[in-house]
Order: sequence, then C-alpha cells, then structure tokens
Amino acid sequence: MQKRLDVEINTRSGPAGTFVEAYDIERSSMVGFLKLYHDEVFRNSFWTDVMVSEDCRGFGLVEVLYQYLFEHGMGYTLNASIQDNNKRSITLHEKLGFELAGDEFDQAVLTFRKKISGEIKEVDEWPMERATLCKKHLSFSRMVQDVRERREAEKVT
Repeated sequence: MQKRLDVEINTRSGPAGTFVEAYDIERSSMVGFLKLYHDEVFRNSFWTDVMVSEDCRGFGLVEVLYQYLFEHGMGYTLNASIQDNNKRSITLHEKLGFELAGDEFDQAVLTFRKKISGEIKEVDEWPMERATLCKKHLSFSRMVQDVRERREAEKVT
C-alpha cells in the first residue's frame, strides 16, 4: 500500500476549461485534477469539478489542488455543486471556506461558493509546484472526521 505521494501541480487551459492537474512524479501519470469552467452568467465566476484517481484518495489531494487555486487564482468566485448526501465533500468544502449558497438547481444538489480576493492573475502566470502527501497523517484526520460525523448524527436522533 502506497504511504506517500509526490506530486507536481501544473495548470493548462483549453476549450474545455482550465485544469489544475496533479501528476504522480514516480509514475509519471496524472492522478487528479480540478477543472474550472466559466459561469455563463457571472463574469470572473467559475464552476469547479474535482476528480482523483481511486488509488490516490486519502492523501488530501483535493485540498492541495484547491489550496493551489486559492493561492494563484485570485480575483475569482468559485462555485461547487455537491450532492446533499456527500457529507465528506460538503465538510471539505466548508473547511476550505466555501459557504452554502443555495439549492437552486435541485433539492438534492447544494451549491457552495467562495470568493478569492486579490488581483486577477491569468493562468499562464501560475507557477508549477511540488507537494509530498502522506497517507498516514490523513488517515488520522479521516478518523477524527468520522467520529465528528457520528457525534453529530447522534445529536440529531
């Protein structure tokens, strides 16, 4: 079982949107990405999609991708649509500073929003970065989160 993940974070833009991509340095392959695509109504507003390879989950890669975006993608508003039963994703987005903006699309889908302040920087100005992620540390974080979720569920019942 892999206990460490060394990744290179890079960006690219194209007709399908802007991608913040994570490449596993050892395997020379993409293991996750955060996709940004323009909101057709609001200027400087993006919707986000996140995908992580199944064997690389649990390392905190989504958090690293978002933190990279927060540091370099200034001046934008980010939107994320999350299924209302996806508690881990909701918790992660709230931890990262996203706030519930509504459920205007569907009762089962919640919209979260976060404004990144600062002067707008074009994607080609964002630098390449490297990160080392350890699964052991994040497994402990997940255990703590699972305990919190159980406690919250017990309060409700």
